[in-house]
Amino acid sequence: MFEKINVIEICKRHLNTLYDANSNEKKTDYGIFFGIPYIFAVLFLLLNPIITGTLQTIISTVFAIFTALLLSLLLLLFTMSEKIPENMDEDRKIKVLDVLKQTIYSISFLILISIISLIVILFLAIITASYDTKYVVIIQLMNIVNISLCVEIITRIFIFLQILFSFISYYLLGIFLLTLLMVLKRVSILLWTILGLENSDKSK
Repeated sequence: MFEKINVIEICKRHLNTLYDANSNEKKTDYGIFFGIPYIFAVLFLLLNPIITGTLQTIISTVFAIFTALLLSLLLLLFTMSEKIPENMDEDRKIKVLDVLKQTIYSISFLILISIISLIVILFLAIITASYDTKYVVIIQLMNIVNISLCVEIITRIFIFLQILFSFISYYLLGIFLLTLLMVLKRVSILLWTILGLENSDKSK
């Protein structure tokens, strides 16, 4: 039943594109695309432990815009695949198709990251709103009956959840930005190759 919304294959195919072309080594690329975002998230968490309402709006808007743009880019890549010159060398054509395939996998992964990020921000907004409204009422009621321990526990849970979802949001943002740079480079290579600009640049 859930096969139609199973996105594990998208992640697997993207991960298979992360390797050094010369050594076939994957550890370096994994460290770059998943290790650096972790450091990025920790640093931002130290600077701003909880993503506030204004920042939540900015991040969700950015991801919503990029989701639409990336879907359009997928359509563009499909069009590019039909414009590969017929007189292109066979080995070169295989390489171009391979890069095109990897780019499509990575763009699909970026769209997935955007959707997950929007969900995380939504949960963070719900938690923040609950903390600011309903939570205050609960605290007041508990203060009336002197349940100070429960008040402290609930406070810690709300703060922990806000920090946790903020960290996840920072981490996903880091992964998104680095993967987006990789996709940009791949698309540029495809355009240079298909339009025949690569050789003309080298000859200058």
